[in-house]
Amino acid sequence: MKTFTEYRIQTRQNSGEEACICPECNQQRKSQNRNKRCLCVNHDKGVWMCQHCGWKGGLGEGVSFLSQINKPVQTVKKAYKKPEVQPMDANEPIYQWFEKQRFIGRNVIEREDVGFHNGAIAFSYFKNGELVNIKYRAMQEKKFWQSGNGEPVVYRYDKVMRHFETATDKTLIIVEGEMDALAFVSQGFENVVSVPMGSSQGDNLDGKFDFLESSEELFMQADKFVMCLDSDEVGQFFQNEMVRRLGSGKCFKINLHEHKDANDVILNGHPTELIELYKEIEGYEIEGVDSWRNCAESVITGQLDNNTGVDMGFTPAMNEHCRLVQGGLYVITGIPQSGKSEWIENVMCKSNINHNWKWAIFSPEYYPLENMAVKLLEKYYGQEYTKMSQQTRMKGMATFIKNIFPIKPSEDDLMGVDSLMEILKQLVFRYGIKGFILDPYNEVKVDSSVSETQFINDFLTRIRNFGKKYGVAMCVVAHPTKMQKDSKGNYPVPTPYDISGSANWRNKADFCISIWRDFNKDDGEVFVYVQKVRWKNSGKNGCVKLFFNKKTNTYHGISNRDQPPQL
Repeated sequence: MKTFTEYRIQTRQNSGEEACICPECNQQRKSQNRNKRCLCVNHDKGVWMCQHCGWKGGLGEGVSFLSQINKPVQTVKKAYKKPEVQPMDANEPIYQWFEKQRFIGRNVIEREDVGFHNGAIAFSYFKNGELVNIKYRAMQEKKFWQSGNGEPVVYRYDKVMRHFETATDKTLIIVEGEMDALAFVSQGFENVVSVPMGSSQGDNLDGKFDFLESSEELFMQADKFVMCLDSDEVGQFFQNEMVRRLGSGKCFKINLHEHKDANDVILNGHPTELIELYKEIEGYEIEGVDSWRNCAESVITGQLDNNTGVDMGFTPAMNEHCRLVQGGLYVITGIPQSGKSEWIENVMCKSNINHNWKWAIFSPEYYPLENMAVKLLEKYYGQEYTKMSQQTRMKGMATFIKNIFPIKPSEDDLMGVDSLMEILKQLVFRYGIKGFILDPYNEVKVDSSVSETQFINDFLTRIRNFGKKYGVAMCVVAHPTKMQKDSKGNYPVPTPYDISGSANWRNKADFCISIWRDFNKDDGEVFVYVQKVRWKNSGKNGCVKLFFNKKTNTYHGISNRDQPPQL
């Protein structure tokens, strides 16, 4: 992979955008203009352009779209162990088993890295010519196991990589098991891989998608993805989550109809049925056009989700007025020191604890990172940091590394919107985040070529569309303009219309929330005003009273009789 240094470009950071000295024109410029930083460098896209001489270029297709992002946390790279035992070649009982039980011929088994070990079928996983994992299957029962701590690369990784070297069509077929992959191979498909650990359902998918990172280079080369996981509920849940991470615009699906999986097609269908089903693949979406098929069944049967979302974890009253919805755009405002940042961080922590939601957070005001860690530890455990044991702190930090991804602020400038969106996209791909906090909005670099109103409109549209496309709750904290105190010395409850720049803060948002407290009191009472809810099943306008514990930075409820009247 080429670097900026090879083009004589001296950079000071490794992510985002920055201004550098142009090596092409610097020496030809007048002495007073030398060493001016006129070269615009975008690390995330691997490109540059000089605003003085027009020199531009890029690092080329070899730039990894994952390696170029600013990694949000310093984590230890996973250490995998290569298998100690090399399986033996397949023998006659193996050939007979596949032919009789799976209708897969000897010619396929002989060339598809299938062997045996201690009486079990052994599927060898190769990456870059090395054996990195082995998956075993008992012949007498449906029982699977793998070599200890092998790298979770997709099955047939090397074979598809070699296929892509000469293929003009770089479509990647993804199935749930090795048998399904071999079923496709038996029908003449060389572009099929299997996920290494099967599918799973529910909120806890830790480790299930590690194969995306291990197989990154292969997935980068693919132009589109054809999904053919099991047709049962678990398989379809896993398939939909994979589509969310890869981006539905590049994904297609095979309708298996009455069949359970690809191998079932060749077992119970007619000889060419799998090929015919592949010819009828359906796209998840056409760019810019939705399909009524996406909601027809739920509308007809009356089983509507309607963006109900999950509870925020405070009180029944809070749950009644506002819920956490994947794809929702939340605008949170409040007078400085009212507790808006603390509130949305409590939402983040509670949703991770209760629903296993993973989050990204861009909050430069709370850097260095140690400061943010202390705040979040207190929210997780409801305990003052100084009173926590080291074991509790260690447990909390291990949780953060897996679930909360802080985006590091740029050293020299504000974060550009393009850079931010690219980082979020990769966090969805790699970790499956479901929530994002931008706190505060004014840490984003404004495009000075357009008006403030136009920039805010475009910015909110982009993050709203991103959230809906990838199923991420987008939460933006925005300060109101300077407000006047009333006769009692209190500020009024700010609304989205009080946020500087544009009425679009209210118009574009799905949820508008204002945090307010009486600065003349020190009783911990905080009022959460829900001022807009786009979907009625996700809440309703009103006010909820919570109590803020300054010692632990946590919110909790007050009895229902103390709730203020509804707005």
